[in-house]
Amino acid sequence: MDSGRDRTRMNVEGDRLSVLPDDLILEILAFVGVKDAIGTCVLSSRWRYVWTAIAHLSFSSDDFCTMDKFFDFVTHVLSLRNNQAPLSLFKLYASGRDGRDAARRIINHAFSLNAQHVNITFMFQFTSWLLNQKQTGYPLSFSSSHTPKHLTLSWRSISDYVILTSTRELSSLTTLIFKHITLHDGFLSMCPNLENLTLNCCQMTGSDVLRICHPRLSNLTLDKVTTATRSVDVVTPQLKSLTILKCFGRRGISADAFHFLEEAQLS
Repeated sequence: MDSGRDRTRMNVEGDRLSVLPDDLILEILAFVGVKDAIGTCVLSSRWRYVWTAIAHLSFSSDDFCTMDKFFDFVTHVLSLRNNQAPLSLFKLYASGRDGRDAARRIINHAFSLNAQHVNITFMFQFTSWLLNQKQTGYPLSFSSSHTPKHLTLSWRSISDYVILTSTRELSSLTTLIFKHITLHDGFLSMCPNLENLTLNCCQMTGSDVLRICHPRLSNLTLDKVTTATRSVDVVTPQLKSLTILKCFGRRGISADAFHFLEEAQLS
């Protein structure tokens, strides 16, 4: 008797949840994770496609036994997502032995989703024989016509490094955070509206000078400049906040950069 009442109560509660507006359901699904959100598609026809419009997508390879399964899952989710629905956040963390080609495809796919915030971290593990191998450059180009407003990109690998370029103007970008990225000379010129820039363990390709030249940049943080970089030159006439941490060698700062400078921290 009690079990019958329990089933009735569960059905009523299920009905109450199902009649909620999509916007509220999507808010709820944003807190349960992508896997569980997709699982709701089997509840009923009402729920079949709701998950395809969630505004927050967060993936981690720690939830999968292999990188191949992880990348297959991410690719599958992105291919089924409703591209007409706004995407506030795309976040991905991947740690494994390989997957660089898949990583490049996913980065460009993430841009095509027109997300406002994109946060991508790749940690490629290595075996002992790689310790004495010379690193090779791995070109990565942003070619999508859509760009986020905030981009965080980290690439950690002992066997190679990313050389970042762009074939299109990244006009929407206002905040960039790069970690262990090699920038192609001229990359920052492709970001005309950039205001906030953080470079952690970054360098310029083909040069021992890390040159930051941008007419609109207002906040700049340089952290752990690599040993391959002998000097840092900053030409940013609108700069208001400058932080340089663990940067060895000569620091060249243009006189124009101090005209509007309100805060500076050097260590």
